[in-house]
Amino acid sequence: AKAADDVNDAIDDEMKSRVSQVREIRRMEHEKDIEQIRAQSMLERVRMARQAQELSSPMSPLLIDLTGTARQVG
Repeated sequence: AKAADDVNDAIDDEMKSRVSQVREIRRMEHEKDIEQIRAQSMLERVRMARQAQELSSPMSPLLIDLTGTARQVG
């Protein structure tokens, strides 16, 4: 019975380490997705800021900083 227990323990350990490997891979993929989303929204904000600056008249320049908040200047 001892040998069978050892085998079961070994199988158990193997399963646990595979599960944790899969979790780690998923976590890394998730972080990569989040990074991509962050980069895209940053680009979007920059694009919007440029548009706003092009549209705003020289009389009242509208600045949009990278936090996405519009504020009147001058």
